[in-house]
Amino acid sequence: MRKLLSMLYLIALALFLSACHEDQMFASLNQTIDNHLEHRADTYQEQVDFFNNLAIDIIQSAVAVYRHASTGLATGSGVIFAVDETHYYALTNNHVVYVEEGVSHYFRVHDYLGNIYSGELVAQDHLYDLAVVRFQKDESRPALRLISMTTDNAVLDERIAIIGYPASQINAITMGKVKGYQRITLSDTPPEVVDITFDVMAMDAPVKGGSSGSLVVNEAFELTGILYAGSRTSRVGNVMTSYAVPIEKVLEFLAKHGFEVSS
Repeated sequence: MRKLLSMLYLIALALFLSACHEDQMFASLNQTIDNHLEHRADTYQEQVDFFNNLAIDIIQSAVAVYRHASTGLATGSGVIFAVDETHYYALTNNHVVYVEEGVSHYFRVHDYLGNIYSGELVAQDHLYDLAVVRFQKDESRPALRLISMTTDNAVLDERIAIIGYPASQINAITMGKVKGYQRITLSDTPPEVVDITFDVMAMDAPVKGGSSGSLVVNEAFELTGILYAGSRTSRVGNVMTSYAVPIEKVLEFLAKHGFEVSS
């Protein structure tokens, strides 16, 4: 009996010491985390502020673009860049709105609140993979925001954010950095739809299908590109490298098609 009690005592003592050790480890880890957060407080707060500005203000410029045709449905994203007395004007990709001649079709535009508008294609260009869709203002609905534009291409390692409407998502925001400029070829898209021959902006911000036409903004919340492609890394459509038409080419496209944009 005495041996049994001694054994139980030793087991209880071992469990107690183990618990104390784990408490000490947890307390030490918790202190390390607290010290890290305190040391990097300004950095984390700046990142939170950056994201909040995107989620509250810039997102009001983003739209979803739907092309309904007898040949099928195409979906993409866009960004409002101009307005007149009666209409908003949104940039998107040509491959989102492209329809072969003679095919019946119509367009719908959804704003960040889910309101739906009839769209009209007013400009498109396969050499830039860009297009402009306009939709009528509705005074009974909240006014939509126009995106501000920079005039200079983003530089290497500059932080960017992408806002769009990938498949099954609304108002999606991803962030990353500019990794460089390069020329790419879209093997699954005919040249009459996309025929870009200039260097495009490569980014490490993740995107998914349906993101085509998404706005890309810099740290000053200015439009610095229009997303148009990505390199797939898995069967579920995740993308490690995303590509955008850089702002200098966006402005070139707009000027070519008669749009005046104030930065």
